[in-house]
Amino acid sequence: MKLSDTMPSGRPWFGQLMGIPQLFACLIQVNYWLEENKIRIL
Repeated sequence: MKLSDTMPSGRPWFGQLMGIPQLFACLIQVNYWLEENKIRIL
């Protein structure tokens, strides 16, 4: 079963707030913040 099969709109769960480009921008910003503050996720 795919996630898209569970979503009636066919959009990803984050589609209400942002599209794919905005998601990547957010992930890049989070990555920068984690590296800048030397935070490690184990």
